[in-house]
Amino acid sequence: MTIDPLSQLITQIRNAQAVGKKETVSPYSKLKEAILLILKKRNYIANYKIICEDNKKNISVSLKYNGKQPAILALKQISKQGRRKYVSCVRIPRPAGGFGLVILSTSKGVLASDEAKKIGVGGEVLFEVN
Repeated sequence: MTIDPLSQLITQIRNAQAVGKKETVSPYSKLKEAILLILKKRNYIANYKIICEDNKKNISVSLKYNGKQPAILALKQISKQGRRKYVSCVRIPRPAGGFGLVILSTSKGVLASDEAKKIGVGGEVLFEVN
């Protein structure tokens, strides 16, 4: 059984915030780096950095809290290994009444929902952040 690297990252962030950790470490991939860049720009995480040790790359994610409350209230994976969900630019979901964020993998790269609508591209819905 193979583990989806994106679901592994989401689960690590969710579990680390549940116990109040300041950071979590995950194996590196370009997709994860693109997603973390979006989360950093939108102030859902404090920072991330790439760590190289013995020809192995990892990503260290510094989590953000508002007091004791995590900045990411809910993190839900939409596309999974067995079932992918694709949408056009007019059907991009709006979680939390438009206050949440949807991250998509498009032909223009990994984009947030508002950027994808502005460009006019759809793609695979990776996950929702509230």
